[in-house]
This record gives sequence, C-alpha cells and structure tokens, in this order.
Amino acid sequence: MAEPDHRPLLASRNVADATTTGSYGTASTSLANDDQMPNGKSIGREESSEASCGDDSCSTALVHSKKHDKPNEAVRPCAANSSAAATGLTPDALSSVRRKVIFACLAANSIFCMVCLSIMIPFFPLVAAEKDPDGKDTIASATAIGFIFTMSPLTEFLIAPFIGRLVPAVGPKMILIIGGIMITGSLLLFGFVHLIDEWGEFLALCYALRAVQGIGTAFSITATIAVCVGMYPKNVSVVVGTIRAFNSLGFTIGPAMSGALYDSYGFTVPFAVHAGLMFVGTIWIMFALPRDGPAPVKSTSQKMMKATFMIPWAHLFLWSCFLVGMVMGMLEPNASPFLEEEFDLSPTKVGLVYLLYAGVLAITCPIIGVVADRWVDPKKFLAGCVLLTAIGFMLIGPWTELGLHPALWRMMISFVLIGVGSAINITITTPGVLQAMHTAGFEDSLELHSHIGGIVTAFFAGGIAFGPTIGSTAVGAIGFQDAAAIFGAALAFAAVVDFVVGCQQDCTHSRRRGSYSVSERQYLLSGDKEHSSKV
Repeated sequence: MAEPDHRPLLASRNVADATTTGSYGTASTSLANDDQMPNGKSIGREESSEASCGDDSCSTALVHSKKHDKPNEAVRPCAANSSAAATGLTPDALSSVRRKVIFACLAANSIFCMVCLSIMIPFFPLVAAEKDPDGKDTIASATAIGFIFTMSPLTEFLIAPFIGRLVPAVGPKMILIIGGIMITGSLLLFGFVHLIDEWGEFLALCYALRAVQGIGTAFSITATIAVCVGMYPKNVSVVVGTIRAFNSLGFTIGPAMSGALYDSYGFTVPFAVHAGLMFVGTIWIMFALPRDGPAPVKSTSQKMMKATFMIPWAHLFLWSCFLVGMVMGMLEPNASPFLEEEFDLSPTKVGLVYLLYAGVLAITCPIIGVVADRWVDPKKFLAGCVLLTAIGFMLIGPWTELGLHPALWRMMISFVLIGVGSAINITITTPGVLQAMHTAGFEDSLELHSHIGGIVTAFFAGGIAFGPTIGSTAVGAIGFQDAAAIFGAALAFAAVVDFVVGCQQDCTHSRRRGSYSVSERQYLLSGDKEHSSKV
C-alpha cells in the first residue's frame, strides 16, 4: 500500500527530539523503512516523523534506514526510557556482575520449577491408583489420574497471557516471589494427599493443588523471560535458550531425585525436599533482584494482544511452538511402554533413552541461541526445525512393509532429531515473536517482554497439556508407531505451511526491508481489528 509523504514533517523533526515521558508516558519507537526518490532509487539517510497511534500515550518515530546490523534486530525500536528502565533491570542500570548473579538466580529458579512439576512421575500413579475403589486398571481411573498431570500445564495455558499483563503492574520481582510461594505451598500440601482415603476428595484436592502449582509456574516462567530479555536485549536468543535448557535439565533430574527419596523415605519427603529447594530459590530472588519500579500510567497490553494475532510471523512462531509442545507431550507418556515391550528394556535403560533426548535438547538450546543472535535470522530456522521434528517422528513409524523392523538404534536417532528440532523451536519462538512486534512498531519495554513471555508460555503449555490426551487416544486406537507417523505427517504439513507463508510475508515486505507501512503500523499500535486485513 502507498505510504503518505512525511518529508515536510521530517524537515522540522529529529529522532533525538522524540522523547518518552515517565515509565509508560509518550513512547518513541524507531521503525525502519526505505524512502524513495522520484527516479526509484532509495535514499539512505535517517529521517523521522511522528505518527499518532490513536492514543496520547503512544507516538511513533518512524526512522528510515537502509540496512541493519543483526538478523534479529531488523526493526529494533528505541527504548532509552522504556518501562524496563523503571524497574532497574536494564544493562545501563545494572553492572555486568549483578546481571550475572540475577541470571544465575533465575536459572536456578527455572530448574526448581521444572523439578517440582516432574517429581510425581515415578511413584504417584501407583499411589493414586490404589485409592480408586473400582480398581486401578480401569480406563476411568487412568483418565482421572492422567488429568492430575495435565492440570498444571492446562492451568498455565489458561492463565499465562493474563500474567503477562500483570507483570508490569505488580512488578517482576513480586510476581516471581508470589509464584515461588504458590509452588512451595502447593508442594508441601501435596505431600499429605496420600492420607485421604475417599476417592472423590482425593482427586479434588489433587486437581486444586496442581492448578495452584500451574499458576505459580506460569508466574515464574513469564516473569523470568521478561527479566532476562530486559537485561540482555542484544542476546535474547541466547538467554532464552539457556533458560529453556535449564527447564529441560530440571524436568529430567526431577523424577530421578524424587524416585530415590520415595524409595528411601516414603511419599511425603520428596515433596517436602523440593518445596524447600523452591523456597530457597524464592529467598534468593528476594535479595538478588532490585526493587520493582512504579506501575505504568496506562497499559497497552490489550493493544499488544490484538496486534500479536494480526501479525502473520507471530502466528507462525506461536502455533509451531504449540505443535512442538503437543508432540513432546505425546512422546513422554507413550514411548516408555513401547520401548519396554518392543525392546525388553528395563526402566533404567528407558530412562537413559529419555536422558539422551533431554540432554540433546539442553545442549542445543544455547548453541542455537548464539547462532540466532549473531548470524541467522530466527525466521530462517522455523520451517526447518519443525521439519526436523517431523522426520524424527516418521522414523519411529511402521516400516515393516519395507522390510524394516523396529530397531533401537533408529529410535535413538529419532529421539536425537526430535530433541534438536524441539530445542530450536522453543529457543527461537520468543525472539521471533519479539522481532515481529518490533517490526510492527512496538518498543522494547517490560510490558512488551512480559506480554511475549506470557503468550509463548501459554502456547507451549497448551501443547504440553493437550498432547498426552490426543497422543494416548491415538496410541490406544492404532498403536504407537502409527500414531507417531501421523504426528510426523502433521508436523511436515505444518513445516510446509511455515515455509510458504513465511516466503509470502518476505515477498510482501521485501521492498520495505521487512517492515510495515505507516498506516499499517498505526492500525497495529491502536489494536484496530477492522484493519487487520491490511497487515
């Protein structure tokens, strides 16, 4: 679409004069675009104007530049006086050592969160099944117990977007403390649910406590991403990848630790020990993080939410993250019985196969983060990582008609491919969505970072929540190998969609160096749904 001529305004304005007022006052945003001379040649000088976005608290300085240095900073708005600065969680406000201490604190907190989510895996299903008066082998019993595990990610899926709005108002430090207290309290109470004999009361209390734990986890993960992105704005992929690696590490070591404690000391001790670890992490947060800044004068979270679902690239990253979460959720509860029956593996050896998957994921995340920050645009990874995950699932599928019988070495290759593909996806999703929001004209701020942290957490948790149910249903109907092949085909189709839509978006905005026109930015910044078709 044709852009209005802003050159009369440009003559009297300069980027340096576009300032921000207060934490959430008038926001200045740099947006990249190429100006055109009458002969069709572009001019490379930097010019600016202000475009009203329908709100006195938001004005946009449109900066025209020809090229950009880093792949994930194609259109990186200025955030000199953004809301992140008001919290003291910016590179300028913190020394390098202080930032490293805070990052170590948040990494440890991420491990504790995932450990607390996974500690029930080795022993809780057997304990819960004994409470069912109708017998532990019934479908109803298995479904009810399975929903206890699903309750936590399902709660994260439902609540995380709202927590993204809450972080700027309450403050990331307070959100992290509240989340830690909720997880600690729910774990302590969960250590005594085995004392309840009545089946209905037992299930109700388990569902309630897992829901509280899910809310606390959503609080912690959303605030962690917001703080890390604010402290390291030039290394978003690296810090997110590292945090995801610690998440994977925590989810892996949790069952081993809790299983050993359960065998030695019984049901209550694993929950008490891990609650103590979470409480220590919460105390560390209280001393490590600076005091929260003032609440925003006026929130723009609603505009950000509407704009997120108007931007095609944000769609692609989020739904791909949802699919990867779904297949990860499908794999974990259904692969163990197949490995034990098909290859006669002991539980210890099955755990080693899972450790291979988790180890590959944990190693790959920070490596991909470095590559995405320094050399390769996160968008270029998207279709490839989904396709890699699809190939991993297809290798599991039935190949007996081709004379290929199930082999353990092929399963291990599948787990490696799935681990690499999943690691790439969960690493690039946050910087990819952030880049899309920058391109649309939103500035770096605590509000933007927390919004993205909440929405990414919700989509990934949604996949984890629905994956086991859909996967178990498919496995029960057609078997594990056929179900894996179908999941692989669905992922391959998603990879094709990502590639086609991504190419279409790049072609659409190629003349504007990947950014939107002035009018399109006005619609996105104002959250006007009526004009979403123009984006």
